[in-house]
Amino acid sequence: RDRYYDDYISRIFSADTTKQLTESYIVDFVWHQGELHFDREFEQKIEQHLDSLKTGIYKKGYLKFKKYPAYYYVTEGKFNNYDYHLLQVYVINKPDEYMTFSSKIYGDKNVDQRICNSISIFEDIEINK
Repeated sequence: RDRYYDDYISRIFSADTTKQLTESYIVDFVWHQGELHFDREFEQKIEQHLDSLKTGIYKKGYLKFKKYPAYYYVTEGKFNNYDYHLLQVYVINKPDEYMTFSSKIYGDKNVDQRICNSISIFEDIEINK
């Protein structure tokens, strides 16, 4: 039997299956092999992608994540009749490697708290050099 693997991406995602989808969140951690540059072209590609999904960014910015340059955005939209918010963080940890941390929050209750919980999980991740 063939197994799927990818030399350029490694992904782990998780959700709390003891709770309803609208009371929890889905987190996704992805390591990417490849260069990423934080510039206007990068931001335009994100904006175009989100426009194609009919969502818009309502928070965004640059920051340091564990001393690494990072960019984040928060967007909202609809999926399968659910309102959702998406927190996406891009972190450049080496010249030819970067990571993305994402959290999808379904429903409209306790959104800020679930975003904060997601950030706390992201901060617990150890980045190997």
